[in-house]
Amino acid sequence: MGSFSAKLRVWNPSSPEKAEEIEALVDTGAAFSWIHRERLERMGLAVLRRIGFRAIDGSIVERETAAVWVGSDGFTAPDIVVIAERNDMEVIGVHTIEGLGLAADPVQKKLIPTVMPALKASEIARDPDKDLLERVAGIKDFAGSVLLRDDQSDWNLAKEFAEFLLRLDPSEIFGQVVLVRAHRHLGNSVVALDHLRHCRDQIAKQPLLPVEAEVLLPVLFKEEEFLSHV
Repeated sequence: MGSFSAKLRVWNPSSPEKAEEIEALVDTGAAFSWIHRERLERMGLAVLRRIGFRAIDGSIVERETAAVWVGSDGFTAPDIVVIAERNDMEVIGVHTIEGLGLAADPVQKKLIPTVMPALKASEIARDPDKDLLERVAGIKDFAGSVLLRDDQSDWNLAKEFAEFLLRLDPSEIFGQVVLVRAHRHLGNSVVALDHLRHCRDQIAKQPLLPVEAEVLLPVLFKEEEFLSHV
């Protein structure tokens, strides 16, 4: 396929105002997008886990990953990206492209909307995590509706998304805060209080980054107020 570059907007769901736009090579041979560590650190993103990748020469390299939101040409989606080191190239990989519902067009040399293939009944069942991410991606400004405006219409979905993040990284504070709010809206006040105390304990042990504190602490203060009469 002829090589070309595309623009990609990347942001931390905890602080979407810290978004950065990159222009990177579209690489359909790369499973994930690779984004330089400096960019992701400016957004205050936490590391999820290390994964091994096979390089062109056959060697295995390990890199850390992070959970982000991405956008391109009006399409947005949650995504997992590789934290690229200084000598690594930034690329836009298949996971990002397909998550956005796009495809690489080698003739027009751009990313274009596409219809994804559906699995046949005889094929393996759909990945429930992928289904969850697609549902979240279908909601405009999901993070803002949960954290900033507190007006999300599907709090079961918010709870499931928070649980997904915590499966990836049990210390993920964004997921824990969302879980507090979701359980409170779902009428599970006692459970919400337990998660709230857990959040406070974790913050006491590991203070939030400034960008995290700016968004998440006001949410915790409000939840404490709501739950103070339980």
